[in-house]
Amino acid sequence: MRKQHEGAEFFLPFHMIDRAASFAAGELREDQMLRGLDRPQFIERLSYHYDQWNYIHPFREGNGRAQRLLWNRIAADAGWNLDWRSVHGEVNNEASRIATEQRDLGPLCDMFTGIVTRRDDRGQGDVERLGIRPPGIDPMTAARIAGMDTPAAPRAVPPAPQTPNTYGSPSPRSGGRHGPDAGLGR
Repeated sequence: MRKQHEGAEFFLPFHMIDRAASFAAGELREDQMLRGLDRPQFIERLSYHYDQWNYIHPFREGNGRAQRLLWNRIAADAGWNLDWRSVHGEVNNEASRIATEQRDLGPLCDMFTGIVTRRDDRGQGDVERLGIRPPGIDPMTAARIAGMDTPAAPRAVPPAPQTPNTYGSPSPRSGGRHGPDAGLGR
């Protein structure tokens, strides 16, 4: 599948999606699902993993929406919020294209710098960002009603795949390579 930008490279071939997704999930597990990171580290690793999953691009339509849901959940479990309201499609597309084609995560890091906040509002921010607060109800009450007033419970980390890593390198946390030779072998 080709990207919509003139002269853009293709996404990952469909027959490689399963193996690539297993590899990307393994890297995310090695990075402890982004838990325990300070804000700059979280943004840097989120940008890296976002790029990896974006390159996989498993759906003909809806990849961006699916990624936003995935990263919202991972961010929440790691103690962070992502407020996507200020991210317009063209900004995300250009940052993603540069990350994939030039192996430059800078624009993705810049994009995430503008939307990552500490998750300390006990769900109130989610209520506001998702637009689910009924008129006349304060954010804390709406968060409680929606079941968003407590941090997400830690999720069990799935077991690591049994197949050897054939795509490239481990994450930088485990001392692996980074830069143009890291990741999904692009």
